[in-house]
Amino acid sequence: EKRALQAEENLRRAKLDNSLAAQRLQDEFKKLSEELTLQFKESEESTMKAEAEAQELRLQISILEEHLQKATTELELVQDQCKTEVENLSSLLTENETEFTQLSLA
Repeated sequence: EKRALQAEENLRRAKLDNSLAAQRLQDEFKKLSEELTLQFKESEESTMKAEAEAQELRLQISILEEHLQKATTELELVQDQCKTEVENLSSLLTENETEFTQLSLA
């Protein structure tokens, strides 16, 4: 009977130990689950923020490309105008040189 009582006591202690261990595991699981949920939400927020920033950068790139194209077109126009002006001035210079030469010979 003494051994039976001891066995019952050991069984009660084992059940209590197991119950406490199970409770600790449940608490730890709950804590880890909450941490993972928080990390997932933070990750989602970071992803959404990064996507918004990427979209804004794409928009800025598009605007800059438009400005670059406009500036390139304007530069080409100015270069053409300068070339035409240089050609006109060169032609005028040639005419003046010819006229000067003719006047000098006269």
